[in-house]
Amino acid sequence: MTYRRQELLVISNLMMGNTLTRALRKSRQSDVTRLALVGVLTTAIFILDLFFSLGFAIWILYLFPIWLTLRPHWQRLSIFHASICTVLILAGFFWSPPGQRTMAVVNRSVGVATLWGVVLFGLRHQQGEDALLTAHTELERRVHEATADLIQTNQLLQGQVRERLQAEEALRENREQFNGAFRDAAIGMALMGIDRQWLQVNRALCEIVGYTEQELLAANSQAITYADDRGADLAYAQQLLAGEIQTYRMVKRYIRKLGDVVWVQLNVSLVRDSTGRPLYFIAQVQDLTDRNRAVAELHESEARLQAILDNSPTLIFLKDTEGRYLLVNRQFERTFHLTREDIVGKTDAEIFPPVQATAFRSNDIKVLQANAPLQFEEIALHDDGPHTSIVFKFPLWDGTGKPCAIGGITTDITDRKRAEQALRASEEDLRRVLEEREQLSRDLHDNTIQIICAVGMELEECRHLIQESPEAAGNQLTHAISELNVVIHDIRRHLVGQDWEAPSSVEYFQSELTRLTQTVESTNSLQLRIDVEESAINGLSQKVAQQVMFIIREAVSNSLRHSGASTVSVSLQEDGTSLRVAIEDDGVGFDPESRHSHGHGLRNIAVRTQQIGGTLDVISQPGQGTHILVNFPGEKPNDHI
Repeated sequence: MTYRRQELLVISNLMMGNTLTRALRKSRQSDVTRLALVGVLTTAIFILDLFFSLGFAIWILYLFPIWLTLRPHWQRLSIFHASICTVLILAGFFWSPPGQRTMAVVNRSVGVATLWGVVLFGLRHQQGEDALLTAHTELERRVHEATADLIQTNQLLQGQVRERLQAEEALRENREQFNGAFRDAAIGMALMGIDRQWLQVNRALCEIVGYTEQELLAANSQAITYADDRGADLAYAQQLLAGEIQTYRMVKRYIRKLGDVVWVQLNVSLVRDSTGRPLYFIAQVQDLTDRNRAVAELHESEARLQAILDNSPTLIFLKDTEGRYLLVNRQFERTFHLTREDIVGKTDAEIFPPVQATAFRSNDIKVLQANAPLQFEEIALHDDGPHTSIVFKFPLWDGTGKPCAIGGITTDITDRKRAEQALRASEEDLRRVLEEREQLSRDLHDNTIQIICAVGMELEECRHLIQESPEAAGNQLTHAISELNVVIHDIRRHLVGQDWEAPSSVEYFQSELTRLTQTVESTNSLQLRIDVEESAINGLSQKVAQQVMFIIREAVSNSLRHSGASTVSVSLQEDGTSLRVAIEDDGVGFDPESRHSHGHGLRNIAVRTQQIGGTLDVISQPGQGTHILVNFPGEKPNDHI
């Protein structure tokens, strides 16, 4: 109520101040009007005095404007106006209509005296009112200041009261929150006296030790502490009381009501009053049964994992992102003759040769940059030499998804590599054998079989000549025997793998062309024309010359056996930087596009043309003979045959 009354007083003072301000503003407007009225009245009275003889009434009239000038702030103006009126009264004595002079002097003298008496009385009265107004204003100012101080003091008191109420409410809420947190905490909590007597316990602590709240409050904390842990617990408590430590934490054992032991983690702090005197202990008790079980299971799981890793035939390792080893299995230790203690915490550069370590670390960085599993082929030096392994490296991520480690599984593929090399060597040997077999097949076809066919034709011819010309038949038989001896020699050379000591290209060509001519002529079947440039032969290697001769012999043999030709032309000529072999007959010809035209002979010609780096063109039509053209380089023979 007091505060409300003070507020109303302040409001009333403010309203009064506003009223005075408005009144002062209106007063200033009325002063101008009053001043104008004073001037008009004074002037009008003086004019009346000039035209009428008013007697004593004249100075009575001047009292009206004098009265109008009696204002608190017009003191000087009142004196000035009274002086003007005095002068006008005296001037009227001389200028007013004539009358009794004595009476006029008396009237005007009385009028001047009365006028100044009124002015002085009015000024004195005004000064009294001013003093009273000043005193009233000062009193109001002091009352206002005292009221403002009282309001401020009251506001401070009310603020302090509100703060105290808020503090009490906060304290009550904190106490309720503490009691709620204490009561409903998931871990055991207790307040203990300096003598270790339980003062307050929560439900979780009762569940941990198996006692009811009443049973605990009636006992001492040391009564349920395992005997071996009491000394350490009391020693920590003494340090707390002595101010040597602020809190302490220890793992200890409590004896449950049923007699079994429970492991707990105990956190204790000491509460003191404002003077530093110890009041009570606050204890937090956390049951470690689940944690110990989890730790035991973790150790068991790690042991199983390590057993799996140690019994794996592959090398398994784990590194951090800096390349330091965190884990290796037993195969890793056996392979590099190092113990786990020698490896863990070290980098590849501290274990392996520089080149090998650099390669390992480079692959690790690739895995970190890709942030994905990668597979590499790495070479490591073992006791029996370098081993090649397939290494599967993969990143492990932390809770934020960033790589925190690199795992690796190494599979030794050295034996597989050696087997692959052996297989490739075997395949190469098989390919070489097949090529040699193919080469032997072509040689037998292009040389031996052709000669045998020619010998057969000669023997057939001998059967007809033996009756007509025994001597010619004998010569032909001798030639056939000679050719068979050559065939036998070639077959023996192929069978025993004897190198062929070939003569020069020119000698070889001359010898083979002579044999070919003799064989063809001995059949009396066709006429063979040969045109060979000796300069073209000189540009051939022995192997190329042999392949070219095989091509010529195969083409002539085909003409002899299949074409029914009467004339066969063979030429070997230079054509710029290349050589050209042409075999042409006038036989029955054939269709090169026909399926039956791709016999073994033409295939052999095509293969041998390819081996000397040439091109083959076969031009033939039924009834128009056959023209075989082989173009091949002559400057640098291809020895890859």
